[in-house]
Amino acid sequence: METPKVFISHASEDKTRFVLDLDKRLRAQGIDVWLDKREILAGDNLVDKIFEEGIKKTQAVIVVLSQYSIEKPWPKAERDVSVIKKINENIRLIPLILDIQDEEVPESLKPYRWVRVKDLNDYEDELNEIINSIYEHREKPPLGEPPKYAQTRIELIPDLTKLDNLVLKLSCERLIEQGYAHLIEGEEIFEAVQPFEIDFNAMMESLEILDRRNLIDLKKFLGSNSEGAKGFCFHVTEWGMDAYLKAYREDYESIFKSTVASIVNKNGGDNFSIASHLNVPEVIIDHVITHLKWEKYIKAEYVGGGQIYIYEVNPELKRWLQNNR
Repeated sequence: METPKVFISHASEDKTRFVLDLDKRLRAQGIDVWLDKREILAGDNLVDKIFEEGIKKTQAVIVVLSQYSIEKPWPKAERDVSVIKKINENIRLIPLILDIQDEEVPESLKPYRWVRVKDLNDYEDELNEIINSIYEHREKPPLGEPPKYAQTRIELIPDLTKLDNLVLKLSCERLIEQGYAHLIEGEEIFEAVQPFEIDFNAMMESLEILDRRNLIDLKKFLGSNSEGAKGFCFHVTEWGMDAYLKAYREDYESIFKSTVASIVNKNGGDNFSIASHLNVPEVIIDHVITHLKWEKYIKAEYVGGGQIYIYEVNPELKRWLQNNR
């Protein structure tokens, strides 16, 4: 890395009480400080040395602001040239406040973050801040591992976050695994999300979003014994199951067509026999039948014990099957 060159703009009254020590400590950190006491010799042109050599060739300017420097003409001229160089060349411009109030800071320097030295004899923290600025070093804690739900590769349902998708996916998979549609208790879904390091509040936020989108129907209980995971339950709506199946079941289109074929060929049937014949989870077959019923392709009724009996098939369903083979 190229050695950074830094110009310190200050009033002569601040040199002994502060600037000489600052110069020494910056140079000890590998920073090439341009200081008039060292750089200007007898007979030198002050304007050429300060503005053409000092400020012109620097990568950063430290502007020391004190009760002495804010009114003196030379520090003011140095400030003005430094601000222009900042605008034109984007150098580092570091206002360093010693003993003036915030409202006394010159207008041209107010847009920039400044460093305030509270004790001229003890300013280690402020010095480190200046050094970090010159080297453009930003201290950041190391990055840890993202939560497990963020590492899980899942397809995304449009307009839902990855967390929302995961909560809906786990809910639907639980129904399919258990073989029938039912209310999912709060403790049940909270247990399911634990391996993915999802806390309770984040889970509840996702559930409320899913409820708002009509992907689940969330029911909260009232009463002293209805807090936390015991305070709610929900069921996955047909829209929620449909979104899940289309996003996560690559075989869903094939299952849909096979279910339609079975209904058309038998001119009816029931969900139990279709699920057994196709070797497909009953929850998915139930969803397809409900969808066809909503679209008025079939007429069906629930006859108890989870069974759905299809008693009428519209000819339009046969035509759909022919067009979608």
